[in-house]
Amino acid sequence: MEEVWTALPGRVCESKAGRDKKSRFIIIAVADKDFVLLADGKYRTLAKPKRKRLKHLAMRREFIEGLAEKFSNKSRVFDSEIKSALNKIEAAEKTETDGRAAEIKEQQEPAKPKKAAKAKGQGETKEGQEKKKGNKKGSICQEKTISKRKAK
Repeated sequence: MEEVWTALPGRVCESKAGRDKKSRFIIIAVADKDFVLLADGKYRTLAKPKRKRLKHLAMRREFIEGLAEKFSNKSRVFDSEIKSALNKIEAAEKTETDGRAAEIKEQQEPAKPKKAAKAKGQGETKEGQEKKKGNKKGSICQEKTISKRKAK
């Protein structure tokens, strides 16, 4: 069962619709019963918050207590505070998912032994080395150019 969180100032949310889809914001204020004001500290600043309908938002469990207190006390909040709070949440989530991904990868496939690399020139014929260098002895292109030269 999906938990439901209320739209309060300080709550982290994610956009479900619009050109800012999957972007994270912090709720600054509740405009009315259907709309909230959002900021991310980078594109949507506190000076110009995004007004978005609640049905286009997915509320997240993260709640920034320090910012919520500042919003309720009408203290000064900086865009850098919002940006750093969202970056911390994103970093924590990334390390959590990276750790899980590494565990899953280890469980799915055991470590494969690496093949021994051949020393340069070892086990190769002279023709094989020439092919690697790009020598194309007897190629069709060379034969055509030789025949054109002879014809002139």
